[in-house]
This record gives sequence, C-alpha cells and structure tokens, in this order.
Amino acid sequence: MDPKYFELDYVPTPDDRAAIQTSISSQEILITTIDQDIECTRQLLEELKAKKVEATRTLLETKSLLSPTRTLPSDILVLIFM
Repeated sequence: MDPKYFELDYVPTPDDRAAIQTSISSQEILITTIDQDIECTRQLLEELKAKKVEATRTLLETKSLLSPTRTLPSDILVLIFM
C-alpha cells in the first residue's frame, strides 16, 4: 500500500478506492488461507501427540521385557510374593 493512503488528510479517489478494495479482498483471502493452514497444523499436531503417546506406551512395555524380575525363577518369585 502506498504510504500516502495513511496520511490523515488523504481522501481516496474512485481509482484509489478500487485499489484499496482489491487490497482488502486480497488480505482477507490471505487471512482465510492462513486460518486454514493453522487448523491443518493443529490437527497434525494432535495426530503427532497421539502417536507419541502410543510410541511411549510401546517403549515402556518393551523395556519391561528386560526387567530383572523376568529373569528370576518362578519358585523364587512365589517365595517373594506369597
């Protein structure tokens, strides 16, 4: 936008008004597009968070397979926990 448009004593001509209206329309379209991009990004973020939760759960379950208690014989576990 031409800086002259923002001077206090500026009165737009009909041609200027058309240019200003075009600029307004372009900016509104841009804002709508950005809003859509933000929403897509939010959805992607939620999907990634859910995948992280699942991967973390799987990791913990897998690590538990190497737990020292799994190496103890059953008869020792019975003595400990009974």
